[in-house]
Amino acid sequence: MNAEPLLSVIIPVHDQWPLTRQCLHGLRTATHGNFFEVLVVDNASQDATPTACPPLGRKLFGDRFAFLRRNMNQGFGPACNLAAHTARGELLFFLNNDTVPQPGWFEPLRAALTEEPDLGAVGPLLVYPVSKPSPKQSADHDTNAGVKPQTTAQCPQTQHLGIAFCLQKRPHHLYEHFPARHPLVGKKRRVSALTAAALLLPRSLFLTLDGFYPGYVNGYEDLELCARIRRQGLALRCVPESTIIHYSSQTPGRFDHDQANARLLQERCAALITPDLNRHIVQDGLKPALTPWLLPHAVQQDEDTRHLAPLTQSPLPALLDLLEAHPLWQAGYEAAGRLLQEKSDWPQALEIRLRQANLRPSLAAYTHLLRAALKCGQQSLATETQNRIAVINRLLADPHTLRRKAAHLANQARMLGEDDLERLYRQACKPCGQ
Repeated sequence: MNAEPLLSVIIPVHDQWPLTRQCLHGLRTATHGNFFEVLVVDNASQDATPTACPPLGRKLFGDRFAFLRRNMNQGFGPACNLAAHTARGELLFFLNNDTVPQPGWFEPLRAALTEEPDLGAVGPLLVYPVSKPSPKQSADHDTNAGVKPQTTAQCPQTQHLGIAFCLQKRPHHLYEHFPARHPLVGKKRRVSALTAAALLLPRSLFLTLDGFYPGYVNGYEDLELCARIRRQGLALRCVPESTIIHYSSQTPGRFDHDQANARLLQERCAALITPDLNRHIVQDGLKPALTPWLLPHAVQQDEDTRHLAPLTQSPLPALLDLLEAHPLWQAGYEAAGRLLQEKSDWPQALEIRLRQANLRPSLAAYTHLLRAALKCGQQSLATETQNRIAVINRLLADPHTLRRKAAHLANQARMLGEDDLERLYRQACKPCGQ
């Protein structure tokens, strides 16, 4: 290697060689010039990675490629820290191996850091692949999580646009499953956290902050890093002009440590986390809402619902176009889903019911999704959906506990001065029919 590179791309891997190969080819195709180096950190892979990756990396990137082999898998954070100390670039770009960068991904990210000097880190818009196998599911059945089966949608859907925190200080991907072309996805916004699946920041800042805290196991270390960046008085922004396809959470056992990681984040960073999900929803012209089991989500304003009401009688193609423009339109999902089921077009009905369950969650939506999954022979999705329904039913079977939790959260909202949010939880405290 000769001149110091501007950028060091760091890709931690553990097995999954086909994904790594796809990522490296995608990175080379989408990134012109030799201003960057690529460092692959192998966390003790047992597949073809140790033998196949070095020659491919040298073929694609020449002497600007390095393969760092570790004899023990100590996880994502330590692998990234190791590479950061080896890297020579002014900027670091952490990149998961289950990603495919799209042409022009780097320039908007670099421009944002250059033009907004108070930014500490930036990330691209991550989208789900079109007509590809979906991400693997979380091992637990957290009712805050979405359901992600195979997708047949022809418009890419948003996977990551930045992270916001709800009143319980749990992380939520903003507008996950929205069409990537939706205006809210393209809006310029600053966020509380960004995923390290694709994260750009100055190397000097990363080293000053001592990198990722090694106590996390493959999750939440990026949330703490972002909290510590903000503690420095710096901001975070997703740059949607930069796009990367994310196959998301392909590593087996990716979610096995989420509960322990979440507890560790609360222990270390509770004071640095401010609930802001409600603020984003309101500023974007939407309304905050709660499911009966107290899952926060966004809904349309009442006037938008009234305006769209006559359009539920539209032909199916028009309904599908309207749902692209109005992805929170509950009645539209019901109308489109019904028409697709009448036509026995179960694959497209599955897509519609999936989006409905993720964006407008309800027991009815999950029941529709379960039926569509069974009709399409997607047994793993059907099983996951059945499990989710069972969890929700268990929660709903204990209304006293739910009302007590709602009262506690209403008091939290009051102490934060969030009047609208307090009213929302106070309403949830009331028994049905009141």
